[in-house]
Amino acid sequence: MRLLTIAAVLLSLAPSASAKTISVPKDAPTIQSAIDAAAPGDTVKVAPGTYFERLTITTPALRLIGSKKVILDAHPSRAGFGPAIDIDASDIRIDGLTVRHARTNGAPLQGDGIDAEGTGLTLRNLVIDDCDAYAVKVNGADAQVEDCAVVNCRDGVSTFGARPRIEGNSFRQIQIDSIVAIGVQVRVEKNTFRAAGNPIYVDGEASPAWVKGNDVRGFFGAQAIFVRDAPAGVVSNNEIEAGGKNGNGIAIDGSAGLKVAGNDVTNVYEDGIYIDGGTLVTVTKNDIRGCGAGIVVGATADQTLVADNQVRDCATDGIHVSGDSSEITDNLAKGNARDGINFAAGAASRATGNSCQKNGGEGLSNAVATTSVWQGNTLKKNRIDMAGGGAVTATGNTFQTGGPAQAPEIED
Repeated sequence: MRLLTIAAVLLSLAPSASAKTISVPKDAPTIQSAIDAAAPGDTVKVAPGTYFERLTITTPALRLIGSKKVILDAHPSRAGFGPAIDIDASDIRIDGLTVRHARTNGAPLQGDGIDAEGTGLTLRNLVIDDCDAYAVKVNGADAQVEDCAVVNCRDGVSTFGARPRIEGNSFRQIQIDSIVAIGVQVRVEKNTFRAAGNPIYVDGEASPAWVKGNDVRGFFGAQAIFVRDAPAGVVSNNEIEAGGKNGNGIAIDGSAGLKVAGNDVTNVYEDGIYIDGGTLVTVTKNDIRGCGAGIVVGATADQTLVADNQVRDCATDGIHVSGDSSEITDNLAKGNARDGINFAAGAASRATGNSCQKNGGEGLSNAVATTSVWQGNTLKKNRIDMAGGGAVTATGNTFQTGGPAQAPEIED
């Protein structure tokens, strides 16, 4: 009997085989009246026009379809205060609307464009403009936010739940946070950011995350991309340009085995790439130019591989290492204001096969006593400086002529 009851409930929630389309205003005068008349699996199709409404959706598996000529205007003078679209149902799909003017009336975080509770939400081809709080806030697994434009909102997209995909969206004039994604197996890919606060924050909750192919220009906030607790994740092929302002380009924390590869970071005020709080992170084939420091390996980042990167014209060190057992190999450090590669702390690190050219300080240096090996590096118009002491072995390094007086090769 219990099995029959559960089956009956599931059947009542499943889309009907005779799912219908309700057209607005042909079949229903308002969008909300069409939603109220819909059953699971039905489609509400909205004709072009401006609709002064706030919507509530509690019917699962509903599709709300319009075009960007469909404007849902939630301005409180016509529609009251609160989210423009309030969803408490699963498997909702909204495609092709402009949502604007969600207002809060002083209550914190109530002026969202779309506020959703439920799994399987899909948002595509939306324009969300001028909201007091989040453009999109989702609490539920398997959310997809794709090909949407978010403009002039306090915050952009926030997801809390497993397997979200945030892809192909544009963010412009976002005041605080553009994307916040917390959950397992997060994907943030191919989004663009212009004058956007804290573009990407991902907390992988001890699972891999993928942050790939995003384009950031002129951001403000602590960092363009911040990924934490995302072991074995990937941060790759992102382009970041900050005009010499604001925090780090890419910051990674507590993410063992994560790969940072193929990113282009230009003119951020602090570090181009900052790694801390994890082991076996790899930083490869990135291009860092004109940043505060190029690549920084923090004191709690051990066994980090930094390889095949180009780090140029930074205001301090090209590569700055504090973690233990770091491997710094085959990098170009050129024209940085201080040292090309600086071992500030840590033990048992290696610098091999690097090219240090025309840096304002030394090519290779240790600021404090460290245990390390410097081997097979090429230095042009730069020197090796081991004034910090410690057990440093320097062998097989090449000094090219044409620069200041070179320190002799030293072997300890």
